[in-house]
Amino acid sequence: MFTRVLLALALSLPAFSAFGADMALKARPSVVPPSSCHWCGFALGVHVGYGWARSGFGGTVLDEFELGNLEPEGVFFGGQAGHLWQWGGFVAGLEAQGSYWGLKKSADLKVGEVAVISNTIELKYTAALHAVLGMEVMNNVLVYLAGGPAFANAEGTLKVGDAVVTAPANHFGYEFGGGIRSKLFSDAFIVGVEAMWSDYGKATYSFQGLDAPGRAQATTVKARFDIKLN
Repeated sequence: MFTRVLLALALSLPAFSAFGADMALKARPSVVPPSSCHWCGFALGVHVGYGWARSGFGGTVLDEFELGNLEPEGVFFGGQAGHLWQWGGFVAGLEAQGSYWGLKKSADLKVGEVAVISNTIELKYTAALHAVLGMEVMNNVLVYLAGGPAFANAEGTLKVGDAVVTAPANHFGYEFGGGIRSKLFSDAFIVGVEAMWSDYGKATYSFQGLDAPGRAQATTVKARFDIKLN
């Protein structure tokens, strides 16, 4: 009798082993592969940069006194918002940017020490809508090209003797360039550097009887910081 019991137990061991292995496999938690979409999502950010602009009134009597074209330059700042999509290593998206410049440049025609004619141009605001196309490098670096329609608001001031006349103008054109972005600590924080060349096109500045055609262009370099919201 004892021998039969031992034999029954021996025959049942393989079944218990298979059952235990099956339970262990079923109990093992499933592993979810990490997402490869490191850049996709909506992001908001700020930027600060330096710009070299060229604007003024060509083809007018001001050119005869070398007062037509002025080149204001200096620091600007602003913000951006956009959405990126990713397919493998390729990244594409749309982004809107807006910047405040407030840069002025003046040129004077003097007789002795007195300014007889003074021409001032101020580049106030710029905005642009960019299409972005880039490639991911090492999962945390994005190299890209960007460009699209651009807008600039400027104001010209003409002073002749004691008379001062101002003329605002809106320029519509385009810009293009590129940059590099990198993750900072996590996928949510992004830093980058971007360079752009902008041709804001022509506009007419109306100085009470003098219509001066003007053109605005700029080369910019800026540092940016973005927070990805999803």
